[in-house]
Amino acid sequence: MPLPRAAAAPAGALDKLQSQMAGLVNTPALSAQNTGVAVISLQSGELLYGGNAQRALMPASNLKLLTSAAAMTLLGPDFAFRTALYGDGTVTGGILSGSLYLKGFGDPDLNQKRIDEIAEALLIRGVRQISDLVADDSFFDERRFGLGWMSRYAGLSYSAPIGALSITQNVAKVWLKAGEPGKPAQLRLEPDSDYYKVVNGVRTVPGYANSVGVRFGKLVDGRRELVVSGVFGTRTPTDAASFNIDEPALVVGGTLLKSLRKAGVIVTGRMTANKTPATATPLVINASRPLVAILTDFNKHSINFIGEQLLKYLGATFRGEPGTGAKGADVIREDFVHRLVGTDPAGMVIADGSGLSTLNRISAVQFASVLRYMYSQAEYRPDFLAALPIAGVDGTLANRFKATPAQGVLRAKTGFINGVCTLSGYTTTKDDEPVAFSFLMNDYKDLWAARVVQERLGILLTLFHR
Repeated sequence: MPLPRAAAAPAGALDKLQSQMAGLVNTPALSAQNTGVAVISLQSGELLYGGNAQRALMPASNLKLLTSAAAMTLLGPDFAFRTALYGDGTVTGGILSGSLYLKGFGDPDLNQKRIDEIAEALLIRGVRQISDLVADDSFFDERRFGLGWMSRYAGLSYSAPIGALSITQNVAKVWLKAGEPGKPAQLRLEPDSDYYKVVNGVRTVPGYANSVGVRFGKLVDGRRELVVSGVFGTRTPTDAASFNIDEPALVVGGTLLKSLRKAGVIVTGRMTANKTPATATPLVINASRPLVAILTDFNKHSINFIGEQLLKYLGATFRGEPGTGAKGADVIREDFVHRLVGTDPAGMVIADGSGLSTLNRISAVQFASVLRYMYSQAEYRPDFLAALPIAGVDGTLANRFKATPAQGVLRAKTGFINGVCTLSGYTTTKDDEPVAFSFLMNDYKDLWAARVVQERLGILLTLFHR
C-alpha cells in the first residue's frame, strides 16, 4: 500500500479544512519543525492534510498502535499465549521421577488465578508429588528493560521488567488491613509467591494513617526478603502498596510452588531457574485470553509491559529464540510495515514495543498509512477499532473531547513522554466519511496547548462536510 496521494486541486470545504488545520498547527506553542500531522480519507485514500507529515518524530505511546497492528495481523485476533508445565521423568504412583519445569512463552496475561489452574491441572493429570521445580524464561533474552528507557523510570510501574515467564504484568502488591492499635497490620501478597519472605514492619495506629514502603532485603536460602514498613490507621480502608517484581521467573515459580501445595501436591525438592530439556514431556498447557482482549487492555489503558512482551514474542516467533527487542522490531518493520502495509519504513526506528523509549521515530504519514491498512482489512477492522479508547467515553480518552461532536465518534491512542504529546486514530466526518489521522507533537512549549490543538483538530475532522 503506497503512501497516499494528496487530494487533487483542493477547493471549497476541503480548502477551508486545510486552512483551519494549518492555522491550528502553526501556533507558537508548538515546534513547527517537530510537529507532524497527516489525515487520510479511508474512502478515497487521499491525503486530506499533510503538515511535516514525512518527518520521523517520537511517537510516545502512539507506538502501541503499530505494535498492536503487527501483532493482530501476524498472530491473529484469536491467538492465545501459553504457559506450560513439562516433566523430564515418568509418573509412577503419582510421583514425578524427574524435575517439573514451568516454561513461559512471553504471556503478558498470567495471573494468580491461572497459576492456581495450572496447579489443579497437574493434580488432575495424576501428579501428586514432585521433587525440584524449575522456572524457565529462556524464550526471551535476559534484557529486562526497553532500549532507550530513562534511568529515572526504574522502579515505576509503567517500566516493569520484561520476561518470558512473568505474572501480574510484573507488578506485585502488598495488601494491607489494620490490626489492633500498636500491633502489626495484616499483610497479604499478590501474587502469593514463596520466593518472597515478607518481613512485616507495619504498625497499626489510631486514625487514617497510610504511610507504607516496600523494599527488597537480603537473599536467604534462595528467598528474597520483602521488607514492608510504616504505619497504617485503624480507620484506613484496605489498601495496597505496589512494587516492581525483581526476579520475574523466580517469583512465578514461587507462586506455583505455593499453589501446588495448596492443591495438595507434595514438593520434596527446591526451586531453581534453568532451561527445559528438549526431551521433556508436556504435562499442562494453560492458555491466555484471546489476543484481542489483551490488545484492548494494552491500548485503552496504555500498559507498557504488554507492548514489550509482544515485541519480543514476535521476534522469537518469526526470527528465532530467544526473542529480543531488535528481532521484534525487524519483524514489525519488514514483515508488517514493508510487506503487508506496503509502506516504506525508511526513517522508522522501533526501539521498544510501548513507546516509552526516546529512541523511537516514525512519521505521521507512516502512522496514518498503517491505520488505513488496518481499516481496509475486514478481518481485523472491528477488533482493532474496538481496542482503541473512545473519545469522552473510556480508556485514556475518557476525560477528553467531552461534550463535543467528537465524543463517542473519534477513537484514538494517546501518547505522552517528556516533550512528546501525540494522538493517532480514526474519526468519521459529518458526511460519514471515515478518516485516519496522526498528530505528532515533539518539543512543544506548552503541553496544555498541544492537547488543545489535538482536540480542536479532531473536532474539525469530525465536523468536516464536503
